[in-house]
Amino acid sequence: MRFLEKIITVYKSFKISLIQITQISGNLNETSWKKIKVIGTYISNIIIVGTFYSNSGMEFWLLTKGDNPIIIELENYKYKRMMIGIRDKNEWIHNLNKMKEKINKK
Repeated sequence: MRFLEKIITVYKSFKISLIQITQISGNLNETSWKKIKVIGTYISNIIIVGTFYSNSGMEFWLLTKGDNPIIIELENYKYKRMMIGIRDKNEWIHNLNKMKEKINKK
């Protein structure tokens, strides 16, 4: 996270077990933009950061204009989904899916 985003979100890090990740994708179209803000910042087409409720449950968003979103679906975690903007979206999706495959084989 960039320094400004840390200040805005009040979050410094998340600890998520790979076992809690059910799906990883890069398609933001799968999410609903209809949300109720719990705590965070939303400026249309510029930034969406914080905790929001949607019809899917509690979600964490950290996206700014021009970000490449990665969508992480979770179970047994306080958030149902996390939408995070990163630079190397495809590399992250590939690496996380590879790690998930190794765990699922055990």
